Amino acid sequence: MGFPFFVYLYIKKKQMTSRIKKIISEEIERFVLNEMLSSKCYHFTTLNGLLRILKTNSFLLKTDVVSDTEHWADKPRHRFFMSTTRVRNGKYGYNHFIKKEDMLVRITLNGDLLNANYRGMPINWQMHSEKTRGYEPNLRSAESSKSRAMYNNPDWRLAQIQPFVENEDRIFSSKPTIPNADRYIERIDILTYISKDFVDIDSQALDILQDIPSRFRNITHIYTTMKDFNRQDNNADKVDRSKVKDTIYPKVDVNLSQEDLKQIDLYGKSIYKFFENYDKAIELVNEEEYDDDLIDSLYKDSQSCEEYIKKLNTDLYNSKKSKQILKNVSDWFVRHKIANFKDLLNKIDKISELFLDFKYAH
Repeated sequence: MGFPFFVYLYIKKKQMTSRIKKIISEEIERFVLNEMLSSKCYHFTTLNGLLRILKTNSFLLKTDVVSDTEHWADKPRHRFFMSTTRVRNGKYGYNHFIKKEDMLVRITLNGDLLNANYRGMPINWQMHSEKTRGYEPNLRSAESSKSRAMYNNPDWRLAQIQPFVENEDRIFSSKPTIPNADRYIERIDILTYISKDFVDIDSQALDILQDIPSRFRNITHIYTTMKDFNRQDNNADKVDRSKVKDTIYPKVDVNLSQEDLKQIDLYGKSIYKFFENYDKAIELVNEEEYDDDLIDSLYKDSQSCEEYIKKLNTDLYNSKKSKQILKNVSDWFVRHKIANFKDLLNKIDKISELFLDFKYAH
């Protein structure tokens, strides 16, 4: 007697049901993992970076146009990002290269509140290794030797493969800043060291706390060892925060100097000039014309343009003017359907090839 057909159908139905359930479960997991930040996450920066965040009450985000590892997540509405992590250990991850004298700072953020207002996702570097495997530093970059040295540095590689790095998150936005930073900040931890100007941690902490806006002082904790920093030992310093007086002239001035503002202007003009030349080159391609000097300047100016954008994207140049320049840069890349500078250089290579074809055709 053969195997009953209705039993076969019943088994297949069961198999299909379990398979569908598995697919749905995987899709839900993928959505949750890729579209949400952890309920509590941490942002690492320097003391100067912290003071700018607190005094401007905003986070300055990075633009993805100068990143080769972010373009996989590229979407026109989310061209700016900020790195966070799901673990508070200060020894690993993107904070690996913060110098001791710059003072490592960890800001604890309310991930749930950020999720309500911004798009975020965890970044698993191993999961995305196919995207970055074989990556070589940009040979045309003015800092190619420095980039290559970092890339070949075993300490840097160790930091990248640590399990802690797999706990890195990204916050994405269509704008270069996240305003109202105080809404998201739950705690601030600062790893300092006793310099020759101070006799103990309390005198050092007092000096630092005078620069911290008063509404953040009770949630700010200062340490001299990485062990206490990672444990979040609230008793590391004994300073009575209620007696800390505001500094009349903050050590880190939020209002940039005239020299810095002039530098921002120069960076902006150079960047816009490069974009103008690129658009001119596209026009020549459409007309089947060529200009050897123009293509040479594109290759040359692309180096400085990328470096200027990186500099504008640091806390040192955090101003309305720099934010507007970065927004214009992002809009230009979106308008031209260019992912980042690596993609831009590939397009310049193609323009150069077309120029050669037109040149020999004439």
